[in-house]
Amino acid sequence: MAQTVQRKYAINIQGVVEINDGRITVSVEDRGEFDLAELMKAFDGNECKIAVSYDEEYAPDVNEETGEVI
Repeated sequence: MAQTVQRKYAINIQGVVEINDGRITVSVEDRGEFDLAELMKAFDGNECKIAVSYDEEYAPDVNEETGEVI
């Protein structure tokens, strides 16, 4: 069976995203602001997968008598 060698490139950043005039930056607490395009230069011209997510508080309405989520 043939063995393969792979090299993987990844960027993982967590912070507050700001989009202004087509420029995307990420502000990271205690580290400063990062320009996303500048971070991704090594990916230019390559097929990539991009995922972005965020969490928010979720407090559903609950029927006090039955405990059922409304």
